[in-house]
Amino acid sequence: MGEKLIKKLSKLEESVGYEFKNKELLVEALTHKSYAYESGGEITYDNEKLEFLGDSVLSIVVSTLIYKKNPDYAEGELSKLRASLISEYSLNEIAKGLSVGKYLLLGCGEERSGGRKKPSLLANAYEAILAAIYLDSGFRAAFRCVKAHFKEAIFEVAPKKHHRDFKSQVQEESHRKFKVAPKYKVIKKSGPDHKQVFQVELSINGDPISKGKGSSKKEAEQLAAKKALGKITKCATK
Repeated sequence: MGEKLIKKLSKLEESVGYEFKNKELLVEALTHKSYAYESGGEITYDNEKLEFLGDSVLSIVVSTLIYKKNPDYAEGELSKLRASLISEYSLNEIAKGLSVGKYLLLGCGEERSGGRKKPSLLANAYEAILAAIYLDSGFRAAFRCVKAHFKEAIFEVAPKKHHRDFKSQVQEESHRKFKVAPKYKVIKKSGPDHKQVFQVELSINGDPISKGKGSSKKEAEQLAAKKALGKITKCATK
């Protein structure tokens, strides 16, 4: 394996939040069958078997995360939630966020047909990468990565139907009392790319009302809205 490829893949490792001991596992996870086919027999592997394994790893990790986060959910609710989180659409979005498409090894035909942006290829490659992490360092390493990658997605979809959407409530109250919509601004961002912390400030009519901190902008906005709601409600009752 050339130094140039290793250096290139180090950027993907940084994005994923995991450094491989065996770099060849990562290469295999990124190798589409079209690339192997066009090698004329020089390359005898592709990422399909890793994808098969990664699907199982992903399922158990996501199941564990949503089970712990939602202990009052019925089995049917958990199943629907898991299906949403590990759907091709969801995995494609996560893979795009990690820039997986840039590093795929594709055959010429697949390259020309836009393979780097195909949701199915990106979703499959993401599962293959998870399997590669699992084989390289075990379940705990894979668990940590999935937890980091899915943290925002789980926050967005996991709450039950009766969960309070504080942003919507603040917007309604702001329009009713002040005739304007609240504005959210990221005022601070810290931590590595795969584990960032956002601090958001909520203002109304240019006046800062509250701040919220979270592992995603949406989480921070919700927390800021929750704090603001109490203040606006108190003002409204005076």
